[in-house]
Amino acid sequence: MALAAWVAIAAGVALLIGISWSVALDATGRGLDPAAPETVGDLHAMQVVPGMCLESVGDDGAVGGTTVVECTAEHRAEVITSLVFEEARYPGDEEVALRSREHCGSRLDSLGPSGSAWVAWVPTAQSWQRGDKVALCVLVLDAPVTERIGPDRSTDADEAVEPGQEA
Repeated sequence: MALAAWVAIAAGVALLIGISWSVALDATGRGLDPAAPETVGDLHAMQVVPGMCLESVGDDGAVGGTTVVECTAEHRAEVITSLVFEEARYPGDEEVALRSREHCGSRLDSLGPSGSAWVAWVPTAQSWQRGDKVALCVLVLDAPVTERIGPDRSTDADEAVEPGQEA
């Protein structure tokens, strides 16, 4: 086979790989917009919004997904509030963690029954590139409950959230 034929084949393969990669990246980003507050079921962490009740919260670490349930159903966690970061560039792990801890702590430290705790789900450098600029403040309950512990956020769904403000 001539050199030109090999170059054409290599170019075709490279083009096919590029198209496949582009489709894969688009597919992973599609559908990760925040869900409506009344949504239940298995959701990606980037779809979770304040006011949702979570079946449970896993161990510390990366959060890919969770099961959202009605707040009248047995649940062990509630998303109470969020912090929207306004920076275009990722401010770094330490800055994101510090601001998230301060924001969540000021709103959740005295909330919840005895034995409850809270955790902040924060964006990472990788998730920031996919548009994740929201830290979620999650109240983690020591025992399952069948009622809402935090504020009812269902009436807040139509309110716009300014960058850098809580949702």
